[in-house]
Formats: sequence, structure tokens, C-alpha cells
Amino acid sequence: MRGKSCAGRGTLPGDTRKRAGSSGDRWLELWAYGTSPHGLGLTERVFWLLSPREYEALRSVEQARVWRWAESQALRINLKLREGAEPFTAADFMGEGDREAREKERQRGLVKAHELRRKLKSIKPGGPVPDDLPAWARGPSSVPVKKAS
Repeated sequence: MRGKSCAGRGTLPGDTRKRAGSSGDRWLELWAYGTSPHGLGLTERVFWLLSPREYEALRSVEQARVWRWAESQALRINLKLREGAEPFTAADFMGEGDREAREKERQRGLVKAHELRRKLKSIKPGGPVPDDLPAWARGPSSVPVKKAS
């Protein structure tokens, strides 16, 4: 039987990167994920015979399957969202995304765009040009032209 020393990576269930808790707790979590039908579904004997590298390879395959599921869930929900709503991502279903923060950022962008449109609408031909208007928006008469030497 091969020995096992765990030096892997990750933060999802069954992940070998988790460092919280005691070593015994970490091994218990690895064993639980490895032998659970909702994890890798390995027999206890097969689990203990795996090297950390083999375990990580199996876990990566399983996580890829879970991410594909999360992507399909996001797609299904996004098809039914109202127009203009912040879409869901696979990360939202994996506990890693923050749709609420993305929605707030999107709303801030919409408010800023509305303010800029309002400011641009107030500019009349031949009228005063706001000082904070970017040079590219001022028109050809106010943009300095470099002369060829």
C-alpha cells in the first residue's frame, strides 16, 4: 500500500488545499468527499490507495463536471431574465460569484452614462463648452492639430 502525504491545492469540497482546522479534520474532509456518492464515489479501499496526485486528478475531473452543470444553470436562468438584468455566472452557483456586487456596479455605470448623456444634451452648437468635457468630444475646432514638420 502506498503512503499518503497531502500537499495539493484548492478550496472546494474535497480539495487538498484547505488548511483550516487540524490535519485530522482535513483528512476527514478529504475522505468524506472521496467516498461520498455526492463527491468522487470511491470505495474506502480505493480512496486510501490513491496518491495525492491521483486524488487531485480525480477531484479536478469531478469539479469540471460540476462547473459545466453550474454553467448550464446560469444559461437556463439567463434566458428567462428580464432584459438589462445582470446575468448569472457559473461562479454564482459555485459560491464564488457576487452577482449583487456586479449588479450594483452595473447600476453605477448606468447612472454615470445617464449623467453624461444629460450633460452632452445640454451642449448647444455655438454655446459654451463645459470645462470638464474631454478633448475628443469638443469637436475639430478645439482640438489642437499637430503640423507635419
